[in-house]
Amino acid sequence: LGHVEIDPARVAALASRISGRVTRLEVKEGDRVSKGDFLLEIESRQIGDPPPHVEFKASISGTVLERHVFTGDNVEPDTQLLKIVDLSSLYIVARIYEGQIAQVEPGQKVRVRAEAYPEQVFEGTVEGHTAQLDPETRTLGVRVRMANPDLHLLPNMRATLNIVTAEADSVVAVPLSAVLGEAGNLFVFVQDDKDPLTFVRTPVVVGQRDDRYVEIIEGVLQIGREWCRERV
Repeated sequence: LGHVEIDPARVAALASRISGRVTRLEVKEGDRVSKGDFLLEIESRQIGDPPPHVEFKASISGTVLERHVFTGDNVEPDTQLLKIVDLSSLYIVARIYEGQIAQVEPGQKVRVRAEAYPEQVFEGTVEGHTAQLDPETRTLGVRVRMANPDLHLLPNMRATLNIVTAEADSVVAVPLSAVLGEAGNLFVFVQDDKDPLTFVRTPVVVGQRDDRYVEIIEGVLQIGREWCRERV
């Protein structure tokens, strides 16, 4: 299990270097902006007629994650005004147990499912892990890099991760949902090659499995037209 986090390298915090008052504000939280877009204007407290005005523009393209001021607010030097984040690439941080650490390495493929999109599978790559275990849960945080071009994934979303630690070549595999029955009495329905409307109940012995497929060790030597030939 894990959750979505922003990439710190893709965040731009906008702060004021002058004292003044916000006179124009063109964005709100959730707005998407492009680099160079006008964001807000501050009227300086410096003496002048008219007083000097300073415009602030977006330094990166992204989404307005936080807004800390409103039109008319007074600001001081170093007041944080806005935070913009590029969500097109982000992290999912998952927790793995101490006994699983040796199985997880940078570069491994990861399939991710988010609660908000239960039917969609996102793909990422293990990039690294935290420097130490959580002393209470004895788990290690694993960082998974995710491309997010459609911006479906948002910070703090919960997700389920399946890390691919090994692959098996030349195996017969079927979708998990195709295997029915109970342990010791498992079976699948195989389409008859001569009669497409007939399906034969066939006992099977299963082997490796992942979040999508299960290996058939015994029982099915050839798969009918409706089965998918894929690796576990």
